[in-house]
Amino acid sequence: MGVLTPIFFYNSFMKKILFLFFLLNTVAFAFENKYDFGRGFNINNNIWIGGYLTFSYKNRDDKGSLKFEDIALLSRISFGNISLFSEIEAKNIYISSFNSHKRTGNNKYIPKIEKSRNWHFDFEIERLFIEYNYNKYLNFKVGRFLTPLGIWNKIHIDALKWTVSDPLVSTNFFPMFTTGIDLYGFFPLGRNIKYNIFVQRNENINPSYNNLKVDKLTGFQIEKIVNINQRYGFNGGIFDEDISYERYTFLGIFGKTKIKKLYFSSEIFYAFEKNKGNVKHKEHGKITYYIQSAYRVFPSHYVVFRKDGLYDSSDDKTIDIWTVCWNYRPRFNVSFKVEYQIFEKYPDCFRLSFALLF
Repeated sequence: MGVLTPIFFYNSFMKKILFLFFLLNTVAFAFENKYDFGRGFNINNNIWIGGYLTFSYKNRDDKGSLKFEDIALLSRISFGNISLFSEIEAKNIYISSFNSHKRTGNNKYIPKIEKSRNWHFDFEIERLFIEYNYNKYLNFKVGRFLTPLGIWNKIHIDALKWTVSDPLVSTNFFPMFTTGIDLYGFFPLGRNIKYNIFVQRNENINPSYNNLKVDKLTGFQIEKIVNINQRYGFNGGIFDEDISYERYTFLGIFGKTKIKKLYFSSEIFYAFEKNKGNVKHKEHGKITYYIQSAYRVFPSHYVVFRKDGLYDSSDDKTIDIWTVCWNYRPRFNVSFKVEYQIFEKYPDCFRLSFALLF
């Protein structure tokens, strides 16, 4: 049994109760309290309710899909220094997909359009944690939260992201979510130097929503915050991946800055991998990175370039991706994106998305 088992439990009945609770709160206070588009409802400074949704289109190698990607309800209920945060989300609500070619027995393609449409509407727990804010230097959260590493992984809502796709750093290297404890704050003697120390020693809340299946994770991050557009730092940690039975020990550096109309960011991670089982497995390393620039061409219009790379010495696997994206953001909480990705060893990919934070 994990250390959080007495505090958190998870089943379908709990999901429906939580969703109903936050829906009723929204309806009850909608006409009695101030609503700020993009920032949600603020009810007596004790309850905050908001949400977001995303629609997307993807086409790759004559295969395409149109998705109602997700819709989520966010809430924070505060009791003095203690608050409860939740994110209840439904993913892949509607998917319409097609395949315009079909492979024959002699390995040739013949024109044929195959279509499918699917509806799926089931709310799940994306994030759920209790947070205690003691002072500027010492705070903690307990529950399921975004793994506090680097830059990209902490930007969870699609409307606030630069591109449609996520870089390999966020999707292929470390778990996006941690179910455990995060201790964080600023160093008393440092100048805006923030620390995070997080630990997981239990099963995940809703493991299907995580990119890696992890029950044991320990990590840290040290970050120098200059301003909202400039920060840099380093991090590290160790975790056990349950499916591959691998232990990863990793280190990373990251940074972002703004020079007039140019926004620049980068993250680099290196991991040493070791098999924990009886199978003889060559110890090996893996490195991944991205370098990204976003330039404001016109008011509310940005062009984004990103280079992703990944190398795994276990099988000499290499992935190289070039991404170019046009992001139209009339408001901070509304984003229309058109993206094209060039893969060195795989078919290219075209994506569209509309995302809204409400």
